[in-house]
Amino acid sequence: MKAYFYISQPLVPVDSASLERLVASAEVKNAAYGITGFLCFKEVFIQYFEGEANEVDALFATIKADPRHQILNCLVFDNIDCRQFPNWRMKLISRDVLNHDRVEPFLFKQLARAKDKTSHLDKWRKQVWLAVQYIAAQSAHEVAFVETEK
Repeated sequence: MKAYFYISQPLVPVDSASLERLVASAEVKNAAYGITGFLCFKEVFIQYFEGEANEVDALFATIKADPRHQILNCLVFDNIDCRQFPNWRMKLISRDVLNHDRVEPFLFKQLARAKDKTSHLDKWRKQVWLAVQYIAAQSAHEVAFVETEK
């Protein structure tokens, strides 16, 4: 199995209705291809998805080619042992929840540092993976991840 984690900047306006349509479409498509993960949005997209390598590679190629946003940074986790989000076809989670636990600012900072040639690749990859695992552990408390911005 393989996972992608990326941050992207929208190039078109994103409102709650378009975001809900995006997530609904992703849930249907991801179910068909065995992909799970989450999406978070507030000014930028933060997304993590996992599945069989050929399926997530194809999905990321589609995402990368989408003219509605620009990928700012991306991490690829090859050979993951198990799914972090087995029940989330594409869960929309509130960035405010991630901010509350200081996870989102940490993730954004780590990916921003990834572009800095002085940063250590293995170190920040491990830190981002720990943050993904933290979100997965919190997912047991499903009520905390209700999308709050409407």
